[in-house]
Amino acid sequence: MTQTYHSSLQTGSGRTRVLLTFAGESATIDYDSNWMGSGPIRYRFRCQHQRRSATYGLLKLTTIERYETLLYTVIEDLADYVTLGEEFDEEYRQSHRNFSREVVYEYIKLPSSEVWIAGDPGLEDMQALGYADWPERFDFILFLHFSVAMAERYLEGTNLGLVLSALDKMKFALATEGE
Repeated sequence: MTQTYHSSLQTGSGRTRVLLTFAGESATIDYDSNWMGSGPIRYRFRCQHQRRSATYGLLKLTTIERYETLLYTVIEDLADYVTLGEEFDEEYRQSHRNFSREVVYEYIKLPSSEVWIAGDPGLEDMQALGYADWPERFDFILFLHFSVAMAERYLEGTNLGLVLSALDKMKFALATEGE
């Protein structure tokens, strides 16, 4: 059985769209954003899905693909962002690089849809004037559970870091449910 959830925000300055698709023990997160001043930022995250209950589970990133063009992706390795000084021996540096690759999100599926309130009061005002749009309700929330690379700020100031942070506390609406 597959389930697809979507998250979106659109204003006159740009948009962000995210699709989260579950297929058994795997999941895919497609992130597509294009805001004034930043240009397009597109990633595909492949995850191992660890369902803990009917409403709770974990998503462990296994592959990060960055879109160079709409049809061409490049695999990104979080360990490439990790830098340790010479005071650490090679064995420790390699161990830390491997540990830094781990990114885990946890999720909660809500028992019923809730009204989607924007995270920024200014967006609420913009929506009332017709300048911002997002789904009316949400069914699912994604939370950053664990990431050494994020905690130790290796990704600070990078597009990948911005995207992984944006996924934290992101709300999703159920899009499709199939066999």
